[in-house]
Order: sequence, then C-alpha cells, then structure tokens
Amino acid sequence: MCPRRPRPIRVGSYYYYMRVDIASRNEGAIAALSQILGSRWSNCEPLLEELEEVKRLVMQMRLAPWPDELTLQITEQRLLSVILDASASQSLCTRLSRLLHGWSGTGIGQRSDPQRLPAKRMKSIAGKLQETITGLRAAQTYAPLDDDDVLQAQHILHACLGLPLPLVWAILDEAEYWVCSIGHSRRVILSVGADSGAIQETHCCTAKLPPFVKKHRPLRRVVFKIEACSRGLQTSDNDNSWFEAGSDNAARRIIMHTPAAVTDFQTHRIQWDCSLSEGGTGLDTELQEWMGRFVGGEDLSVFARAQFPEWSIYVRMVQLELYCACV
Repeated sequence: MCPRRPRPIRVGSYYYYMRVDIASRNEGAIAALSQILGSRWSNCEPLLEELEEVKRLVMQMRLAPWPDELTLQITEQRLLSVILDASASQSLCTRLSRLLHGWSGTGIGQRSDPQRLPAKRMKSIAGKLQETITGLRAAQTYAPLDDDDVLQAQHILHACLGLPLPLVWAILDEAEYWVCSIGHSRRVILSVGADSGAIQETHCCTAKLPPFVKKHRPLRRVVFKIEACSRGLQTSDNDNSWFEAGSDNAARRIIMHTPAAVTDFQTHRIQWDCSLSEGGTGLDTELQEWMGRFVGGEDLSVFARAQFPEWSIYVRMVQLELYCACV
C-alpha cells in the first residue's frame, strides 16, 4: 500500500497542497496568493513584486544549512492571512454601487472596467507583505561558502584586530563558523520479500567532507533530515526498518528506526555533535570517537535498511549535512 497523497488545503476559494516541509507549504501559499492577485485584481503589480521578494527569501532560507522553521511558520501564517484578505468578496454596498453604475450611461449590459483592489485593502496587504519580508531578512544567517571564507575571517580577527590565534580559533568555533557539505537523496522504495528474512538495504545519499579542513577532528556536526514511512507486519520490537550512516573508515551507526503502522510520511531531524571537551558528562563517547575518525575529503553515506517478511520502507527525502572546522 502506497502512502496517501497530501490533501489540498482550502483558503478562501483557493486550494494548495499541505506538505510536511514547511518551506514547501510557504511556496504553495505564495503560488495561491500570486494566482489570486493576478487573476482577480488589475492594480496589484506592486504587491506581486513584493510577493516575488517573499518567494526569493523563502527559497533562500530553504537552501540554508539550517532553515529557521519558526520564521517559516510565522511566514506561512502571514501569507494565509494575506490570502484571506485578497480573496475576500466585495462588500454588498460596493457591488450595488457598481451595478447601479452599470445601469446608468450607455445602459444595461455595459461591460465594467476590470476590478481594482480597494486602496484600504491594498495598503493592508502591502503592510503584511512588508512585515513578512522584514521577518525573513532578519532571520537570514551567513555561513562560510568554503575554507577561503574561514581563512579570511581568521585573517581579519588576527592580523587586523590583533587577536591571538588560539582566541581566534575559539571564537570561530564558538560561532560555529564551519563549512557545510550537503548530500541529497533520490526517492526510493525498499521492499522486503515475503520469503526473505535477510536484511536488505538501499543507498540514499552521500556527502563528502571538504578537502581543506582541519587535520584533527574536523567533523563537528552531522544533521540528518529524513522523510519516510513504513508498511508491513508490525512486530513487538518495532525494529523492522531503520537508517544507518557510515564510511570506509568509520563503521556504520544507526540513525533512527522508522515508526511502524504510520499512514503518512513523517519528517525527522537528527543531529549529532562532536564535543571538543574531554570527559564531559552525558557525552556519547562512542559517537565522539566515531566522528573523530573522519578526515577531509572522506565520504559519509546514508542507507535505508529493512528486514522480515512483507515489509517496505518508503523514503521521500534524505538530506545529509556535514559541518567541518577549517582552522
């Protein structure tokens, strides 16, 4: 049985599809609002320009290493409010006035001018869109594109401001000024046959550590974003399908087990951090040792695995993010 298709969400007289990804929901709301403004009103060019800026900022945030989900949720709420404003029907007085205007002059049946969005509503919508743009811009974060960005920041702090290098390195590490490498998956379906008890797996995605990073323990953070669901005969231990991460130099580790008997796709975000402090309380020492094995230029891969008869795991999306220190 395949996962159900998302149900469309109705806002006013328009529909857009509700997706698990908050950024995708924003893009759907933007498309619905653009359709409303472009098809119903003749004087909305300034609003459409503002909406394009909202779209650009949402796409930029979606591609960021760590999208601000709270900002995207607030953006979605504001966009839905604007959709309701823009799709609201004209008041009864306005429609009667336009009808009476049509009866005068050249007579009944005269075609009226294209509808114009009332100035008061246009001002209200413009204000809400501007608030949305301001909020998105304020939430934008800057991450180094490559090791050159990090070295330039080190040069400014050390050569220009005169800070000692150990302090500079501590500042950059505390600020998490790390280069990021991202790997994306393809959509896969892993199904285990009814007569098979062996573990089956499929490769989801791979990300490579940048080559020019620190020689000692460069990998500081790993983030997994997984959208998946499972189907099959549920067992008591609920361990029929799971995800693993590993490389040639580092043994595989289990990322997560997929919940059984879940109808819809679920999105999971798992974050592994490497602590530089020795012997800290509550640290997963095995994880720290595992992350410490990686070096620049090495690959890290994610695999979906399943076991036991008549079991399937549906993977819509896997994203792997590797954050590495350069100095």
